[in-house]
Order: sequence, then structure tokens, then C-alpha cells
Amino acid sequence: MLDGRRATTHWAHCTELARDYPHVMVDPDALFVQDGPFITGAGISAGTDLVLAIVENDYGTDVARRVARWMVVFLQRPGGQAQFNVWSQAGIPTTRGLRWSSTRPPTTRPPRWPPASR
Repeated sequence: MLDGRRATTHWAHCTELARDYPHVMVDPDALFVQDGPFITGAGISAGTDLVLAIVENDYGTDVARRVARWMVVFLQRPGGQAQFNVWSQAGIPTTRGLRWSSTRPPTTRPPRWPPASR
């Protein structure tokens, strides 16, 4: 169905999609791509971007801006998928709660935070 068309998918699967379907023009940085009657997206947040683009196309920018405001999201996020590929660069969590929870079994109760004043 996508042969000869542009498409995207989650950044972690773009190489596989391009390899398995060489006639599809995979755009690894797009949040979503509409090519003819087909729309492909990069993930959950990209679905929100896509819906806002459809609202903007069907009802105009003012309505799409109001919808985005109610959803507390950008009408159009800057950049593409590359900005979200952070797992290879992620280090040890920096907040006390995350550091504590990453070193404890899931059945252990977290400490009270903030600590009770003395």
C-alpha cells in the first residue's frame, strides 16, 4: 500500500521499515507524514500532532490553536523525531525519588518526601 509513497514510523523502527520495504520512502525524522490517502505517524505524541494538523486543515488555525490550548500542547512542535532520541544519552536519574526507586525492589515503600521536619 505504501510502495512509492513517503511514510514514517517510530525512530527505533525506521531502519527496519526501510530495509523490509525498499519501495517506501521512509522519512526517519518526520513526526507524521501524509501522502495521498495514507497517514503514518512516529508515536503517541505524533498522533496528537497529526490530529491537530487535521483539525487545522478542516477548521482552520484558530480552532486548532484553541484545541491545542485546551489540550495543553503545542499546536506544532518544533523539530522532528531526532530531538526525542535520548535513551542512548540518558545517565543515572538525578532526582532523589528516581535514584531511590531505581535501586530498590518494586515492593519496597519509598521514603516520605519531603522528610518530616524535626
